Amino acid sequence: MIGRPPKIAIPIIDRDFPLRMIVYLIFIFACRITLYPEWRRLYMIVHIVLLRWTENASQEAIDTVMMELRDLKDKIPGIVDVSAGVNFSERGKGFTHGLTFHFKNRAALDGYFPHPEHQRVVQKLLNPIRADTIIFDYEI
Repeated sequence: MIGRPPKIAIPIIDRDFPLRMIVYLIFIFACRITLYPEWRRLYMIVHIVLLRWTENASQEAIDTVMMELRDLKDKIPGIVDVSAGVNFSERGKGFTHGLTFHFKNRAALDGYFPHPEHQRVVQKLLNPIRADTIIFDYEI
C-alpha cells in the first residue's frame, strides 16, 4: 500500500537568511562597482542646467549647443555622465532644454567652470542664443 508522502519542511527564511542577504547585497554592489567603475565613489555631484533660448535662436544653433555640451564629457576630466533632453510638458516656464551632468566630486565641478572647453562652448555658442539659464547643483 502506498502511504502518504513524507512532509518535507522547506524553510523559506531560516536563521542564516539575514547573513545570506547581506552577502548577496555585497556581491551585487561589488559587481556593480566592477562593471561601472564610476560608481566607486558613493557621493557624486549633480549639476542641472535648464535653458531658455532667445526668439531668434535657430534650431540648428540650439542643436549645435546641445551636442557640444554633451560632448564635454569626453573633454573635461571628472564628468561621469551627461544626459540632455527637450522639455515635453507645459510646466517648463519657457525653459525648453535641460542637461544633467554627474561629476565625481565638488573639485571636478569646480574645475569644469573655468575649463577652456566649457568656456569656449558658453562664450561662442551658448551666450549668443541664450535668454535665461537655471543652474542647480546638489550632492548625492
